[in-house]
Order: sequence, then C-alpha cells, then structure tokens
Amino acid sequence: MPRPVICVADANVELIEIFCMYLEAQGDYKVVPLIVSEVQYGKINFAQFLKDNQPDLFIWDLPYPYLESWNFLQLVKSSRLAEGIQFISICTNPVALQKILPEDEFKKVQPLLSKPFNMLDIMAVATTLLGGKIVREKDANGRDLYKVIHK
Repeated sequence: MPRPVICVADANVELIEIFCMYLEAQGDYKVVPLIVSEVQYGKINFAQFLKDNQPDLFIWDLPYPYLESWNFLQLVKSSRLAEGIQFISICTNPVALQKILPEDEFKKVQPLLSKPFNMLDIMAVATTLLGGKIVREKDANGRDLYKVIHK
C-alpha cells in the first residue's frame, strides 16, 4: 500500500523542512514541499504540481495579509484538480483571521491550527483526516512513542 502524500505549503522554507522531516520519520508519510508564493505568482504550474505529486492532504499556511491568503486558498480548494484533497490550515493569528471573515466562511477554515503548534497535534489531525490512527507505545526507557497506523 503506498504511503499517503502530504503537501506542506508555507512561505517559510525552514518550517517546511521541519514538517517534512517529522512527518516522514514519525508518520511514515511521503511529504512534498511547496512554497505558497511560487504558486501565487505563477512560478509553479499548480495543475502540473497536483498531477505530479497527487497529494492526499495539504497543510496550508495562511500568512498575513490574511484576507489575500484566505482568498487564494479558496481558489485552490475550488479547483476541480483539488477535489478530494483534505486541507489543514495553519495561521499565526486565527483571531485576526476570524475577525475579517464572515462566520460561515471562517467555519470553512476548519481544521485550523495556530502557530506555534505541537508537531504531534499536526500529525494527529493529518492522520485522522486521512483515516488512520495514532497508537501510543512505550520504549525500553518508558518514554512515549507514537506510531501511525495507515488505513
């Protein structure tokens, strides 16, 4: 069974690298990086990116200016090519995002995780959306280990 593919879309290359290392090592996911501005400004053909990588889920950053980022994400999500892809949004200031969006629009953001966040929380939400589960185990020293079980 192929590993689920998660695309991490952010403006911060270092954060993308952290996501990639963590999700690949801890979650056994195939992780594909994407710099959001390269899509926004046409440096990457997004349709071709989706065809080449076939992501099951996006972890998508909503940077400031929030309204512009929100509108772009809605454009991406409404694309026929993005049908069936799950999205997790991350944001440094979800309260500010909530203030500028109508209530019904803000509900569409869910799941929304606030920066800073715990990587285990991100993995748990991603795993749940992809139909898997996380099992907690103990190592030989009694420390918690988390294992992702894919469907």
